[in-house]
Amino acid sequence: MFGISTYIQDLDYSYIEQATKLGAKFLFSSLHIPEENYDSVGEIIPSLLKKCKEIGLIYVPDVSPRTFEKLGIENNDYSKLKEIGISALRLDHTVEDFSLLAELMNDFTIFLNASTVTREYLDNAIESGIDVTKMYAMHNFYPKTDTALDEVYFDNMNQIFKEYRVRVMAFVVGDKLKRFPLYEGLPTLESHRDMDPYIATIDMVKTYGVDDVVIGDSEASMDTLSYISEYMYKGIVTVPVAIENSELIDLGREYGIRRDLAKNVVRLAVPRQIGIKPSRNNSRYRGAITIENILAQRYCGEIQIIKRNLEFQSSSNVIGEIPRKYLDIVDFIDENTRIVFHKCD
Repeated sequence: MFGISTYIQDLDYSYIEQATKLGAKFLFSSLHIPEENYDSVGEIIPSLLKKCKEIGLIYVPDVSPRTFEKLGIENNDYSKLKEIGISALRLDHTVEDFSLLAELMNDFTIFLNASTVTREYLDNAIESGIDVTKMYAMHNFYPKTDTALDEVYFDNMNQIFKEYRVRVMAFVVGDKLKRFPLYEGLPTLESHRDMDPYIATIDMVKTYGVDDVVIGDSEASMDTLSYISEYMYKGIVTVPVAIENSELIDLGREYGIRRDLAKNVVRLAVPRQIGIKPSRNNSRYRGAITIENILAQRYCGEIQIIKRNLEFQSSSNVIGEIPRKYLDIVDFIDENTRIVFHKCD
């Protein structure tokens, strides 16, 4: 599944509704950001919870001891959180009292702070009668450049969660509205800070085995959310393309990939066409969409996506290209991938 985030300063109900229609299941928010103004939180939270209930969105607030102070609630009065309609909690701090954790699990869906969870913690929880498979491990996001997680550390942590069958959730940046006050993106991985969130989502799932992905920033574009939804729920990789000849590619059609995976190109598993004349056949570069012409003889009509810069072949016509920000998508297409081309500006 995938989710979005919202913050009091940037709260936009229209965006939340649109994202939900595109498949968002979680709405993450932090209730202890130092820079956030919580003067009106008493009015906003009930309205936000009402909206989430109406549209079927799970509200997941990040809570710490500071949260209760911000909400004007007695410290650790979780019953009050339940009373106002909150049904899920992301615990920013470690709950070492497993009897308390068990009580919380009776009232809330619990998301643990993945950075505070160790193998020892999970073992102790299990010994205390906790069913850890009913919890989520949600990684942090990191607002300041160079502070997000290392890939090896992240992968090692996820392997532990997988061993204990704990679902893993992580953050990617938004590509429309970054969150205050730094506006540098809110990724879990530093390598994703400047990466398109759609590509980062595929990387999270395919490379690191993440189960659920959340947009950490205040907003992502509708195209991005649509691409993520298609991938997370249908397993379809949408390939945005600037296309020159849409007669040769069926936009919106689902294409398979040949099982005998090639090293330098992605070969689409489609019947070949005949009579394709040479045209724009002077280059083959990473991200180019090509169709073989009559000079390729029996390969005429084969459609390919070029994985890396190659020497030109007069038998290959370039008919479109993947925009630069989506180029890395070619690294995630294998013989089991289903793709759909989507025309973009």
